Amino acid sequence: MKRVIAVSVFFLLSFSIYSISFGGDVRVTQVETGGIGVVKSVDRLFMIQTVLAYIESSYYKKVDMDKCFEQILNNGISDCTDQYSYFLNKEEAQKESLNDSGFYEGIGIQYDVKKGTAIITHIYPDSSAEKSGMKVGDVIAAISPTGIDTDSVPVSGLDWNSISVLLNGKDSNKKLIVYVKRKRDLLAFKEEIGAVKDPSVFFTKLSKKIGYVRLTGFIDTTEDDFRSAVSSFSQAGVGVLIIDLRDNPGGSVESAVNIASFFQANSDPIIYTRSRDNPEVPIIPDSETPGIFKDQKVIVLVNENSASAAEILSGWLKEERGAIVIGEHTYGKGVMQTLFDLPGGARLHLTTDQYFIGSKKVDISKVGVQPTIKVKQSSDPKSKIDDQFQRAFEKANKIARSLK
Repeated sequence: MKRVIAVSVFFLLSFSIYSISFGGDVRVTQVETGGIGVVKSVDRLFMIQTVLAYIESSYYKKVDMDKCFEQILNNGISDCTDQYSYFLNKEEAQKESLNDSGFYEGIGIQYDVKKGTAIITHIYPDSSAEKSGMKVGDVIAAISPTGIDTDSVPVSGLDWNSISVLLNGKDSNKKLIVYVKRKRDLLAFKEEIGAVKDPSVFFTKLSKKIGYVRLTGFIDTTEDDFRSAVSSFSQAGVGVLIIDLRDNPGGSVESAVNIASFFQANSDPIIYTRSRDNPEVPIIPDSETPGIFKDQKVIVLVNENSASAAEILSGWLKEERGAIVIGEHTYGKGVMQTLFDLPGGARLHLTTDQYFIGSKKVDISKVGVQPTIKVKQSSDPKSKIDDQFQRAFEKANKIARSLK
């Protein structure tokens, strides 16, 4: 259920753009060239002209195009625009589409990096990692991105992104070796990269009156999965909901807007957007079940890695529902991108709008959503105590006791 906005833009090489679908961080634009149909071979100059034309017509701020062209040649698209605008080749765009559908390409692990130590925090069911015997709590010691023992790279001291690059394999290689420390043993697991089902919603009932739901991102399935999870809580008499948005990088703004509407008692806009050509556009949810959870008491968990669509939901719940927000201030990404599909299967992410939350039109750019109760998380990688969750559970218990 995506709203379609028809647009016409004249490019240097005479493009016709049609059917831009608004999906929040994600708006997909199809491109057709003068009656030729699908373009199988894309001239590099043609591609550069296409990208420049999109930036000139659609970037949310006016750009000096001569300077922009030089900056792209020197350092890429983000140097001309902002850090959220970038180019994906055909293979990268295909991976992104797979992720949005609720799958990702990998071996089936989640991991966290603290003080240079990478610890596995989740193993996906029916994944290569599960089948090989990897376990939560294993410490990643080294990775061979080629699947050859002599190519192993130690990961101690590497950041999350550097480890992710190794786990993606080298070139088109699909076989890896992951070395982990488990107690005093060093174990080697042969893994194969493949499609892994990656649900964005995890939930559990904490007590008779308290439910917990964690959103890891906002993708095509998030809205329906969230509604199903919280509906099961409501049917079981749960009156207090803890929504965990920590480390949620965002995704589809449409999904976040519709989830916010579940808690809405009216039909007011959830956010307002501002682009270069439109000073203010109200974004009204198109959910089929607005207000379904309007009586739920809500507590939200956030941290500095909660961004974009996660900030829309947490900010709206705080401002419009008075929800208690616990943790640390969020990332502060108050802008959104349009995804332009380019000839040959490539894709351009381009910042086209700034957004403002709720009736007060709160701007969270560079400041983030500020928590109602600030709680820092322990930086000790060996600590099993979740201080932020514990505070949220304490507050939830206090609210639950006040319910009939």
